[in-house]
Amino acid sequence: PSGLSNSWGIAYNPFTADLWLQDYRDNSSPIDDDQLVRFLSDGTYTGDAIALTHTSNYFAADMTFNPVTGSLWQPGRDRCIHEYDLTSRQPTGETICTPANRTEALVYDPMTDTYIGSQVDQNTGQFSFLYRFGTDGAILETTVINWVIQGMAFNPANGHLITSGGSGGHPGNFQVLDANNHFSYVDSIWTPGFLNAPYGMDLACGGSLWVVVYDSPLTIYEIASGESGVCDWMDIPWLSESSPSSGTIAAMADQTVSLTFDAAGLMPGTYTAQLDVAHNTPYAFPRLPVSLTVTLAAGYGELTGNVTALERCALDPDVLPDALVEILSGDNVLYTTHTDATGQYYWASADPGEYTVRISADGYVTQTDTFPLVADLTATRDFALRSAAPCITSSATSLSAEVDQNSTQIVNFTLLNSGAVSGDFELNELPAGGLPAAPAPELLLNEGFEAVAFP
Repeated sequence: PSGLSNSWGIAYNPFTADLWLQDYRDNSSPIDDDQLVRFLSDGTYTGDAIALTHTSNYFAADMTFNPVTGSLWQPGRDRCIHEYDLTSRQPTGETICTPANRTEALVYDPMTDTYIGSQVDQNTGQFSFLYRFGTDGAILETTVINWVIQGMAFNPANGHLITSGGSGGHPGNFQVLDANNHFSYVDSIWTPGFLNAPYGMDLACGGSLWVVVYDSPLTIYEIASGESGVCDWMDIPWLSESSPSSGTIAAMADQTVSLTFDAAGLMPGTYTAQLDVAHNTPYAFPRLPVSLTVTLAAGYGELTGNVTALERCALDPDVLPDALVEILSGDNVLYTTHTDATGQYYWASADPGEYTVRISADGYVTQTDTFPLVADLTATRDFALRSAAPCITSSATSLSAEVDQNSTQIVNFTLLNSGAVSGDFELNELPAGGLPAAPAPELLLNEGFEAVAFP
């Protein structure tokens, strides 16, 4: 139990590992109403609060923490989300307004510096609009979800968007969507025991899903989500700010900042990241693209290659990111990695010899190949993984027969399965063009019919 009587919003602060919840006025909460209040992860109320100042247009919806600005963003009924600073415990006056009627559930995507919001259809209350918008309020992407979304949480590591609602509207069923792939369905998280609908949600760095549930009393749950790497984006292991990482720049002055690029333990290839400069000026400051190209060290041999995916019937080849790459010596796995966003992989070693590379991915047939590793040389092995699905085709494009009346004829044709796995088939007779499957009976004329007079 939280001590709150009404709350739709919860936000996790990854820097302090604590939680901010929203409490809106209903005159029954022991905590001051219309405020954002801070709790420790063990449920302790700290007494820290931020008064909501946009109450004239206030809508008690979900909220999110922006780790780049270090601030909370709270939706309002005025089609805008409002910024609250955690240091001063005051509103900043900054807003982001969108064409959407109102934002109800809200998350921030640090990889693209965008927000994802949702809104329940006001006419039917049976489905939700899901949309991504930029810091200027422009809608960048939108889709319709066929359940009511009341809360969302986001994992930047893989683009997973966890939403409340879903199968049968059961309160313990959470649907996972891929925000990096047009909000396509990924999986569901089943949590038995919820009697009432969850509202605000957020993910902690360790993968815990914090959920506001309207039990009596209102309760905040911490449940296992199965997600990992939630905060990995905050630490680029090969990049560090030597000095200074923060400070003040006097008027009409400048400041030199040193960065350290560390290639220790990295395989050859190009690594990319972004450097964000948080500041208090009223002007936009774009993120700086950062890249590190690691070259092959003297005496090392290298393996590289590209992995593509072939869909059903070996059609539509496309890059296959995140495929598992294993390097073997005999039957022993020496090294594992994954293909990058372009389907490419790298491996290097100072130990020459014959090795095997094995590539696998869910839904595809695993492939292997051997290669020699030679000092100062690069071996290339490309793969096109076949979909683990049958591909049944016919040797004939049409079938026909000319048969004497009261006779039969056998017509043969061949079914070919060129897919990577076995497939079942069943023949079904269907009418052509909507006509009966059997021919209409013929009208046979005899001598008696000739005596009939036509009009």
